[in-house]
Amino acid sequence: MSIKTNAMRVLDQRQVEYQVHEYSPEIHSAVEAAQAMGKPPECVYKTLVVMREAPRAKPLLVMVPATASWICACLPNLPATRSCGWPHKKRPSR
Repeated sequence: MSIKTNAMRVLDQRQVEYQVHEYSPEIHSAVEAAQAMGKPPECVYKTLVVMREAPRAKPLLVMVPATASWICACLPNLPATRSCGWPHKKRPSR
């Protein structure tokens, strides 16, 4: 793989071992990716970028299991996070 994602950079910084799998660009969910790789969905994670609306708050890079339902309502419990949303340039498909 020639392009490193932000998730990969975070894992590298923390010296976490991982394996990169490439699959068809027609796959749009982590569950579909798991199926294409012949892996159980519980072993695959999806990465999400979440924008916090607090002043000067940095975006969050969130990794969740492929089978998890993403609910932004859980983030306001984090420090400096009152509300959040998806980046404006590109929103995930539902």
